[in-house]
Amino acid sequence: MEKRQKKILILISCFFFVYFYSEAFLRRAAVSLIDKDKMKIETVINKLPANIRDGVKKEIDYASFQDSLMNAKTDGERVQILTTMAISLYQGNEQKKNEIFSEIVNEHPDLPESVQAFSSLLLNETSPRTVTLAEYRKFIAKLSPQGRYNAWSIGVSALKARKKSADIQFEYMQPLLDFKADFKDYSSLYEYLYDLALNLEKADLLPVLDKKRKECSDLPPIEDPLKAKDKGVKK
Repeated sequence: MEKRQKKILILISCFFFVYFYSEAFLRRAAVSLIDKDKMKIETVINKLPANIRDGVKKEIDYASFQDSLMNAKTDGERVQILTTMAISLYQGNEQKKNEIFSEIVNEHPDLPESVQAFSSLLLNETSPRTVTLAEYRKFIAKLSPQGRYNAWSIGVSALKARKKSADIQFEYMQPLLDFKADFKDYSSLYEYLYDLALNLEKADLLPVLDKKRKECSDLPPIEDPLKAKDKGVKK
């Protein structure tokens, strides 16, 4: 153990010396030889020259994600890891992020963990692979009651962020007119759908939507998964 620590300290001391001769070598050494489980890797990275710091950190993060993917026991775990990887590692790189989300949507269209990928590609014109309203609704139908509510809400937020028109947003939410809500939380969705109908001058739908919203007040709220788990333990 002591011998290993000395080796690491020598390696770190050499980093700055080697940098003046070979930036490429330094990059490879930082990734392959530092035992990040034994060292405070962030401290080491922060001492590297600024022009290579981000690259080294990205390579280490990428290697960590690959290790996690190799150790994933289920497809659901794999999708969660890929989603986190796309969001954190490729922030600002829409092309690469969309490639990962496209892989998830194409290979795991039935998994609830795929919701972030589906919503990220929902009518996303910047991606070669887009998710249509029909595809997204089909995905929602496969989810649990809580998953359905979350997917509806995330989809609305995605369309708002992409500045989709009121017509498109209304078309997306229209199935809620014939939907039997499970939770009180749906009231916010019906309120927004009410506002859309009002702006689009769909006066005939306003009483229906107002009734739907009021009906939600008698429903239970979505229960926090952790609280539900604790309640199950107490039983």
